[in-house]
Amino acid sequence: MTYPGFPFPHALYHVQLHRPVRIADDDGHEKRRSFDRLVVASGHSHYPHSPTFPGQDAWLRRRNGGGRREIIHSMFYREPQQYANQMVVVVGLRASGRDAVSQLALYARKGYHSLRSQNDPAHGPVEIKPEIAYFTPDAIAFADSDGSRAHGVDAVILGTGYDLRIPFLIATGELAVDPNLNAHHHSDDKLRLTTNLRHLFPLHQHLFFLSTSRLVIFTFTAISDWIGLLVKTLFVSI
Repeated sequence: MTYPGFPFPHALYHVQLHRPVRIADDDGHEKRRSFDRLVVASGHSHYPHSPTFPGQDAWLRRRNGGGRREIIHSMFYREPQQYANQMVVVVGLRASGRDAVSQLALYARKGYHSLRSQNDPAHGPVEIKPEIAYFTPDAIAFADSDGSRAHGVDAVILGTGYDLRIPFLIATGELAVDPNLNAHHHSDDKLRLTTNLRHLFPLHQHLFFLSTSRLVIFTFTAISDWIGLLVKTLFVSI
């Protein structure tokens, strides 16, 4: 991905903090450079977060007539026309889920929007449902008081976001992975940068200060130049 006037060079960054950074391009040429600060602005929409539900494998094996059922992440959703005259369940209220619902409503025979919170559902001729509880070979059961089910569903599209992974920091041990970590229960090593695959800890507004006074900044938008200028100005003024 690039932006007008700001192309991104294609490179693989193998990062070891406090040590030289090794940069390798597509041709395998490497060079090492040392930095005091590292800005990671590569985004995190690369590793789909795809929850699994009890019974989904048996549901997938059962066909609707001659059709094949599917469960896909919204990352792989492309054209709503391919779901014409089908019954589709979209999971998730974020942008990808809302976009898929609004598009599929124009083509699908029946659409369901499964939401954890129903305070702000997407608009359109779809039926709002709570979270999926489980699958049976013939239906999808929702977690509501009356135990409602959707029969004859052809496809489930997961607008469930992405796992927050930064492979080159995980590989070098600079970033730990702990899916059970939450904001109120940090690990014993409070200075250890850790991801629970949804958030980074310990952070304040996505800023993390190392004990060596070297600064690591994580941002999920392309504002690296602005951050670099800000950091330079702050350190010059100290």
